[in-house]
Amino acid sequence: MAKSSNKCGKYDGMEDVDILIQEFRITSIYQKWDATAQLTNLPIFLRNKAERVYDAVDPKTTIEEALKGLRTGCKPSIETLLMTYYKRRLQPDELI
Repeated sequence: MAKSSNKCGKYDGMEDVDILIQEFRITSIYQKWDATAQLTNLPIFLRNKAERVYDAVDPKTTIEEALKGLRTGCKPSIETLLMTYYKRRLQPDELI
């Protein structure tokens, strides 16, 4: 069986939302979804926090409104970004 080229999986709202949006747009092009189909299929890729944020977005009559609301609601907090920075380890091929 051939491996799927679709990278767009379930998004939980904790990672970078811009990566989800980029992968969703690529999937939309690959699947040849128009704006209505994109709006219909977007909730399939969401779970947990992202799903709750999407449900709270109002209005979401266009895919752009839905993605904007998702981006706003799932943006990581300053504390989360700071903790991610402190947990990161320098890779062998990186310099300070």
